[in-house]
Amino acid sequence: MKYCGNCGCQISDEAKFCLKCGAKQEVEQQNYTEPEQEVQQQNYAEPEQEVQQQSYAQPDQSYIYEQPAAGTSKFLWKPAVLLVGIVLIALVLIFVLFKIFAGGGSSTMEGAVEAYYEAICDKDGEALLDITCSDSMVKALEEETGYDKEEIAEAMGESIEYSYEDYSKIKSIKIEDEEEMSKSELKAGLAEIEEETGVNVKISEMYEVEVSFKYYDTYYEEWDEDTEYLMVYKSGSGWYVFPFGM
Repeated sequence: MKYCGNCGCQISDEAKFCLKCGAKQEVEQQNYTEPEQEVQQQNYAEPEQEVQQQSYAQPDQSYIYEQPAAGTSKFLWKPAVLLVGIVLIALVLIFVLFKIFAGGGSSTMEGAVEAYYEAICDKDGEALLDITCSDSMVKALEEETGYDKEEIAEAMGESIEYSYEDYSKIKSIKIEDEEEMSKSELKAGLAEIEEETGVNVKISEMYEVEVSFKYYDTYYEEWDEDTEYLMVYKSGSGWYVFPFGM
């Protein structure tokens, strides 16, 4: 509050005239200074670049054999297990080599006959060649016909299609009777093959067998019975069905 300069009456600071005497009052002009705008400088700190240190896992060394301490018997059983493993690997290797060099065939006469009819039902010329011709027999056929093994297998496949067209399934295969060829007859037959082809076909035994079976006739769509006579021979350790019917 301030007072009038004329009459001394108390008036407001903003009054231009005295409310009592009407005298003009001097209004004090206040200098208002603009407040300084403080420019707040933001300090932008550069983000710290965290160097990511890659941690490389140590390789698993669990497979490394640890030598047992002296006087312990922790691994005394291992030599025995290792020996068994070596024997098994050797047996597998021998079996594989036998299969590679055996040249087809079957371990038994009955197995050869069954494999023969399976190849017929499947119309598979290659399978038929494997169960009918040993290596020496294949070589004799190649010399006699002038065809290679693949061409002979293809011809056998065509022969199956023609001779066993209606055969799709065979069951109840049984050898009813067998008659062994004499040694003199076998020797004479092999000599004739060698004379014609120049190949010494290795056959140690040969039998004529009567085989009965049931087959599914695709034409009549029913099972039927049949009987065939086959020549079965042994070459090396394998049994084969002689492919004279082909």
